[in-house]
Amino acid sequence: MKSNNINITGYGACGYVGKAAFIIQDNDRQILLDAGLKIKSGELTEAPKGIDKHVPFLDGVIVSHAHTDHSTYTPSLIKHGFQGSIHMTPPTRDIAQVLWADHMKIEGERHWSEEDFLRAFSQIETHKYHEKFKIADGITAEFYNAGHILGSAITVIDWDGTRILYTGDFNDRVTAIFDGFEIPEEEVDIVITESTNGVRDIPKREIVNKQLMDKTRETLSRGGKMLIPTFSIGRSQELLFEIAREKALDKVPVYIDGMIRSMNAITNRYLRPDFVAPKVLDLVKDLGGKSPLKKDNFHDVTRENFGNTGEFRRRVSRSDETSIIVSTAGMLDAGPIHTYLDGTAHQRKNTLAFVGYQVEGTQGRQILDGSRKMVINKLMRRPKTINLDLEIMRFHFSGHTSKEGIKSLMELTNPKEVVLVHGDLENQKNLVNYLSNGRNYTILDEKKQFTYNI
Repeated sequence: MKSNNINITGYGACGYVGKAAFIIQDNDRQILLDAGLKIKSGELTEAPKGIDKHVPFLDGVIVSHAHTDHSTYTPSLIKHGFQGSIHMTPPTRDIAQVLWADHMKIEGERHWSEEDFLRAFSQIETHKYHEKFKIADGITAEFYNAGHILGSAITVIDWDGTRILYTGDFNDRVTAIFDGFEIPEEEVDIVITESTNGVRDIPKREIVNKQLMDKTRETLSRGGKMLIPTFSIGRSQELLFEIAREKALDKVPVYIDGMIRSMNAITNRYLRPDFVAPKVLDLVKDLGGKSPLKKDNFHDVTRENFGNTGEFRRRVSRSDETSIIVSTAGMLDAGPIHTYLDGTAHQRKNTLAFVGYQVEGTQGRQILDGSRKMVINKLMRRPKTINLDLEIMRFHFSGHTSKEGIKSLMELTNPKEVVLVHGDLENQKNLVNYLSNGRNYTILDEKKQFTYNI
């Protein structure tokens, strides 16, 4: 006999952002949506609490996208007895392989072992967008492009006829790679949506892109360098595609450093109509079939290209050459960007451009809050404090949906119930007030299940 109730329980990303993990279950079946870790500045990552005891009984796992806070606890499911399928898109699998390996390099086997890592990959089943797949008896799912990062998916689940939409992270803004999110034409019963931005005003991407390109040209015209610390997947590719479109920058050296190189290589595999917007393919065509990420003035900083990379970074940063440097890490706590700043931070003609969210406690956040000093190479034996005399700019990019995007999602899917996750509690409360239109809204609490009566 089928259950009359579907229960949704959060084990992370409830009233905050980080370690997304949500179980949907009835009397007989249960599936997990995402399995992420919470990143904490200067501390080890934090796992979802209380989920491990459910893992042996899961019928399936869906990973919406590869970001650490949504995917990097997945190998631990194997450690705790999960033997079923892990469902994701092909790009998510490829990106996750790099991010999970990097996580192990940083934290070792705190959460899972190398064997768990390998077994997790053997249990992955990939699905393209608009391809229905079975999770368990009576439960099917389908992925739609979420417009967040390459391979990110909005998931629509059919649970014995009850339709549940899980957004993961999604974006309604038109970016260099995507034309916003997509959803099915049919209505749904329940929407589980991220609420990261709450009711904050998110500018149109073309406005922010223009601001960044204007500042880049201005910096170069005064003989300076444009330093852009950014995240390895998503934002970095968007920025590089925008730079590739600027013909005025065709002769300016663009140095690409850190894990961005690996993510560019993955992106190049998926420059296809089923994963990127038509305008990306038009740009490829304009470049004679070449990926925009392989333009002649784009240079990967590798030993193969430049020999000793540390010495090359120091030489570039101290030279009089005007250039654009796109490098990890996005919040300035580590990474190659430290070496570049060591040689550029003392000159006002250079610009440091923030293009992503800066977590509380990170050096990036401290700088945005007014600090003009930072410690470079602080994880090494000889940390050094430098003064930041270069120009510092912030550009309001966001990979997450605006309030208008969530409102549009509600209007298009017309759900009976809306469950808010993945957002600051105050932001979520404000969002409910903004959206209020007679629907039932629930802010998911880790201490309380949401129950849907069929």
